[in-house]
Amino acid sequence: MRRDPPAPRETRASGGARPRAAAVAPWAAAAAAMVAATALAWAAEHAGLPGTAPLVYVVAIVLGAARLPQRAALLGAMLAVVANAYVFVPPRFAFPTQPQDFFTATVFLAVALVVSSLTSRLRTVADLADRRARHAEALRAVAQALGDAEHEPDVVRAAAEAVGAAVGGTARVVRVDVASGVVSPESAPADADAGPTDAERAAARDATASRAPVVRADGATTVVAARVARREGTARVLVARTPRAAAHPDEPLPVLESAAALVREALERARLAELARRAEVESRTERTRSALLRSVSHDLRTPLAVVLGAATHLADRGASLPEAQRTALAREIEREADRLNRLVGNLLSMTRLDAGAVRVAKEWQPLEEVVGAVAARADRLLPGRPLVVDVPSDLPLVPLDAVLVEQVLINLLENAATHTPAGSEVVVRARAAGPTAVVVEVLDRGSGLAPDEREAVFEPFRRGRDGEGRKGVGLGLAVCRGIVQAHGGTISAESRPDGGAVFRFTLPIEGAPPAPPMDAPDAPRGPA
Repeated sequence: MRRDPPAPRETRASGGARPRAAAVAPWAAAAAAMVAATALAWAAEHAGLPGTAPLVYVVAIVLGAARLPQRAALLGAMLAVVANAYVFVPPRFAFPTQPQDFFTATVFLAVALVVSSLTSRLRTVADLADRRARHAEALRAVAQALGDAEHEPDVVRAAAEAVGAAVGGTARVVRVDVASGVVSPESAPADADAGPTDAERAAARDATASRAPVVRADGATTVVAARVARREGTARVLVARTPRAAAHPDEPLPVLESAAALVREALERARLAELARRAEVESRTERTRSALLRSVSHDLRTPLAVVLGAATHLADRGASLPEAQRTALAREIEREADRLNRLVGNLLSMTRLDAGAVRVAKEWQPLEEVVGAVAARADRLLPGRPLVVDVPSDLPLVPLDAVLVEQVLINLLENAATHTPAGSEVVVRARAAGPTAVVVEVLDRGSGLAPDEREAVFEPFRRGRDGEGRKGVGLGLAVCRGIVQAHGGTISAESRPDGGAVFRFTLPIEGAPPAPPMDAPDAPRGPA
């Protein structure tokens, strides 16, 4: 069986008894309309238009039903029947006594009442449809505003603004402590006072224990409160303040009740989304921790084992080894120690990048010098692979952190050495991309990149498809992306048409380099 929703609670009288003039006005208007209709019909009779009185009265009845309350319109219809019978049915100015006159008056009364009732009902239906259309449009705006909010504070702020506009007043979301009844504001419109008024606090407390909206009168305005959610001894309540409408005093109720349901759903959606984000962060943290442990247990121990083995061999049998073998062991220790230093450096850099602790100390420098400093270490970075440097000497100065950009180039060259066969050529080239940026590319002759690897290779602890089993932690390219983005640039990777891969990053040029210092003028000479 269908159950009607609970009626809204009225917690205070709605402003006292209606003034007598306002109560009498519709009835007086109905009587005045019939008097005017009688005068018009009388004038039509004397103008040579006999028999027009019933038509004039019908028009007056329809107009009255379209404008006046139903009861007043019915009174006007009855007055029209009486006036027609008394003034225009012979004998004039006397009530008819013949049966046919009574029959005519009865039919006229029935027609008048039916016309008045139908017209009033049509007006009520049209008014209801108009109100529902306004409510639907208001709720659509509320739903759209809440749909754009992702976090709980954003939902609360959007609810206050959108619901206030929907009800034609102001709105706020408050928290109510169920045990103590303390009301604390959670959001408010920009033009609202510092806190809720006494009427708003009282309505919020009442709404906490009520399923239906609570209405309170507060001067010339109406306060409406609806509970949004209640959890763990605290309730969220949506409170709206609207100008009191004489025609439809309860008009904000359905809007606020439906808006409270929308806010409830939006808050629940934001809560679940936050839980999902936390779960994703925890999952990513766990994956990073596992990958880091794997890297520490394998990739960092490998160079340590090589260093330890070579050092032990030198210590035990160094005196009996040939000079060339001792030198080779020392070089091996140096290479593995340098590699271990770079691995640890990448781990520390990735940690600082994730924590936002990397500070970019930009200075205007020629990019040619930065690339040259890295190229001087090519024998270590690219063993058995020739390096070709193509950097024009007329490149503009670039604002950059030389130490960080060197680390980007070192990581890219190490990546090329990991994924290319011995003897293959590696190219570093740079060019100006207009006056606003410089593009640097590192090209190799490896196996290239699959389409789904072009973005994935920059993820932490991610290795290429041919990188499994090779040396490295899988952090070098992630560090490159973090450093380039810290400079305000971008980095990308793609396969070369003729084989291999190209890693490309841009460094923006913002502002103008400082002017070179001018030579000081010669000091004036004194007298000889």
